[in-house]
Amino acid sequence: MTKLKHLKLAALLLLAVPCHALQFNYSFVNTDGFGTTPGSVVKGTIDGLNDNTVNFQQVTVTLDSISGSDALGYAPHSWFDYGVFTVTGGSITDAAFSSNDGILGIDLNTSPGGRGLVFPSAGFIPFYRNGTPEITFTPVADVRSSVPDGSTNSLALLVGSTAGLFVLRRKGQTNSQA
Repeated sequence: MTKLKHLKLAALLLLAVPCHALQFNYSFVNTDGFGTTPGSVVKGTIDGLNDNTVNFQQVTVTLDSISGSDALGYAPHSWFDYGVFTVTGGSITDAAFSSNDGILGIDLNTSPGGRGLVFPSAGFIPFYRNGTPEITFTPVADVRSSVPDGSTNSLALLVGSTAGLFVLRRKGQTNSQA
């Protein structure tokens, strides 16, 4: 194999290294719901976020469980929709996610006056909603998601590798013509 082929192979192997998105658990206590059991804890996951950035992208949000009584059968449920999440140092510092798939709706919002809310699409009642305390977000340790990391490091690696291959290829053509 020539030197250029070795470099191309090394660059392709670097690009094949997977990048992984972050996953978080969320929870809130049903303090202001209607037609539901007060004190129930609503829990779920958020998957597909990148660290140290404002994420505006499609993510998967799941409703995993409702403690106490989930007589309405809301859990489990999942949504794949756009939301805005600020992740800094591995923690969600701000969230604005709302989705309604025609069966069940969810609203996870940390802005002042924000809320956690789970409701049926038809009629809005009965629903689970927090007052105080707020929504809690907890990172899931060492999760390996199949969602690619869209960070600038991955982009820089791609651009740098491609530019390096282009320069080496041009250099190889120049040497063979001499």
